Amino acid sequence: MIERLGIVLYRLGCVISGLCIILAGVTLVLGVSSGGGWPETFFFIGSFLIVALISWLVGKTLRYILAGY
Repeated sequence: MIERLGIVLYRLGCVISGLCIILAGVTLVLGVSSGGGWPETFFFIGSFLIVALISWLVGKTLRYILAGY
């Protein structure tokens, strides 16, 4: 039972990570199309990518701890 929880939490982390990557792409497209605000655009893109990396790593760690792989 605890193994399934680890797998579910890993998949949830992957979904959150994927959504953050999509948001980073949308922010890039909107930042380029608006023609300005590059420091803010890069800040938000970087923030989304950092959150994506952290959520993936937390999910992977929980899967390793709970499911054993």
